Amino acid sequence: MHKATLRKQLLQKRLAMPESEWCDKSQKLVQQLLTWMKGQTFDHYILYRSFRREPSLEQLAALLPVQATYYPRIQGQSMDFYSSSGAFVTNRFGLEEPEPHPAHQLLTFSPKTLLIIPALAYDHRCFRLGYGGGFFDRFLAHHKVTTLGVCFEAFLVNELPTEPHDHPVQSVSTDSRFLTAPP
Repeated sequence: MHKATLRKQLLQKRLAMPESEWCDKSQKLVQQLLTWMKGQTFDHYILYRSFRREPSLEQLAALLPVQATYYPRIQGQSMDFYSSSGAFVTNRFGLEEPEPHPAHQLLTFSPKTLLIIPALAYDHRCFRLGYGGGFFDRFLAHHKVTTLGVCFEAFLVNELPTEPHDHPVQSVSTDSRFLTAPP
């Protein structure tokens, strides 16, 4: 199946999820993340603002140090990351992004940077199907960070179609389990 067809089907399925179910599954997913994060330390946390019923990470964000928590902002064909005091603006795609204050921009990345990446779906190899813009793949082609994908269990599939430029994440968390990319 082509990625475009799969995207459409998966997005329709996710948007049909009742709000109460979405809230419950988001809360369970955050609990999975907190369990995974125990005993690990990161210098920076890159989260995202939920869009089109992606798992909400607001409960996680409330527990992390504000000065070490960043969100993506689309700049042309790439992404920059900024901390936020809670004020977000909506971009041309409908995504909530932080204001681009130079003093709040994350400029250095390392394996001690945790990047949590949403998707329409992940597969058991930890490849993702996003919206097709390639923003995360372009970023990952040039930066070595710790990557953790998130999706609801119903959106974890056996195998997604991939292309040479697709980058798998190191691990995936759903609302009911955690898996690591094969070696």
